[in-house]
Amino acid sequence: MTRLANSPASTILQQTTLVGRLKHPIALLALILLTSFILNFSNNDFPLEYHADESGKTKFILGGEAYYKHPLLMIRVNQLVNLLTRFTSPQDVAVLGRTVSAVFGVLVVVGTFLFSAMIIGHYRALLVALAVAVSPIVVVHSHYLKEDIILTACCCATLYACLRLIESCTSKNTILLGICAGFAFSAKYVAVLFVPLFLLVPLLAKLENKKAVYRSIGIALAIACGLFLLINHTLLFEFAKFQSGISYEVEHVTSGHTGIAISPLEYFFCFHLLHSIVPSITWFVTVPAIFYIIVSLVGWKRTCRKDKVLVAYVLLFYFVVESSPMKSYPGYVRYVAPMIPVLCYFAFHGVLRLVRYVGKTNREGRYAAVLFCLCLLYPMYDSAMLVYYMNRDTRAELAHFLQENPGISYGEQYSKLGRETRFLASLRNKAKLPPDTKYLLASSFVYQRFLNAAKRNNPSGRIKKRARFYHALFEHTHIVFEPRHRSYAFTNPVIRVIEVPELVREGVFDSPELRLRFKSD
Repeated sequence: MTRLANSPASTILQQTTLVGRLKHPIALLALILLTSFILNFSNNDFPLEYHADESGKTKFILGGEAYYKHPLLMIRVNQLVNLLTRFTSPQDVAVLGRTVSAVFGVLVVVGTFLFSAMIIGHYRALLVALAVAVSPIVVVHSHYLKEDIILTACCCATLYACLRLIESCTSKNTILLGICAGFAFSAKYVAVLFVPLFLLVPLLAKLENKKAVYRSIGIALAIACGLFLLINHTLLFEFAKFQSGISYEVEHVTSGHTGIAISPLEYFFCFHLLHSIVPSITWFVTVPAIFYIIVSLVGWKRTCRKDKVLVAYVLLFYFVVESSPMKSYPGYVRYVAPMIPVLCYFAFHGVLRLVRYVGKTNREGRYAAVLFCLCLLYPMYDSAMLVYYMNRDTRAELAHFLQENPGISYGEQYSKLGRETRFLASLRNKAKLPPDTKYLLASSFVYQRFLNAAKRNNPSGRIKKRARFYHALFEHTHIVFEPRHRSYAFTNPVIRVIEVPELVREGVFDSPELRLRFKSD
């Protein structure tokens, strides 16, 4: 009998099989990444003012005055890319920045695949990567010139490097961790939460070589700080501005936004779970993710050490974000973005556990994969619809209406391009309305925050007055532009158009709740 195991034919067969196994997941990953980029990039040419924060960032990219409310990684990357494109129009720079965000959205998928594959293998990691690629929060926020997706990509890279360090405490992995953490620190200040996580890692993973790992972590943090200073080197010459930016963010985080502060106790620490995570990945992914977190905590001794680190990461980021009173509608959704890749990983684990509980079988992996793909159908549909209506916004419908029904309009932020005031409610007791104003324009991205806040325990007097103003305004006949799919993040607000002559005719223009005035009064 021929011993095929040592024959050249056997060697070729083994090599072919290995190459086939390697190429297949790479091809599938490439397809997922292409899908991710198409979703992230499509319809990102909407007007600059749809997102209020983008205008200031485009000025900075074009060489305007620096501010340090956030670190400068996003600005630096866009400035570097614009050296090639040489755009000078703020709108063009905004679209360029959104395209950069789309690329980083793809990198989020890559990072998710890398850290997932270390634990559950390449094929199952592909499913987790797909879940992230089609999740509404990653897709939609990859359309904005904002720091959140860049931060998420850096967090995924840092988690991957951290898990590598757990496996092997080498100089290479130490340097990799330092570089990834440095980029994360340079994306948003909240990434400093990695510091306590790093300090917990040797304890969570129960590593035998704790001293060596802590030494590596110290070196990695030194590298990270050096990279942070390299990227944000201008702060050394503008330290007063840096302090001002940090102070602004600290006050913002600790006191809330636009006078609205929401305590975590009011929602039993579930505000972001219900209002940020669920709308961002849907219940189909959220439920199995929470299930696996609970299973991991209950059976902590049996949980693998890498999963322990990921559980600690999610809980640390979640409870810090949840503890902040800054939860003003609608922008709070983006604060959970760094947790989404890990939650998608937990969701697959949760589905796999559920399949095992139903009945042990040698095909449980396949059943779990099919069930998990079914869970992704609605998030995929939701993301596709959200992208489709990105540049078919309700504000575009309003602009068409105003073209066909001309007249002077007075709009608040997020109601139209070129708004006249931040809040319509600020008109109360103030003579601001231009003569012959025909329309008042209200956006749910503004008025809803006050209507929601007024329902909570002990709202401030100013919040109550603003809520009463909007209630009084909307009690009368008005035109409503509602999203064809749904409002999410900073896309497709509900727009309400109130005709001023109608208010005058109905005798409510000067009512105690409204107290509107024309400038000529």
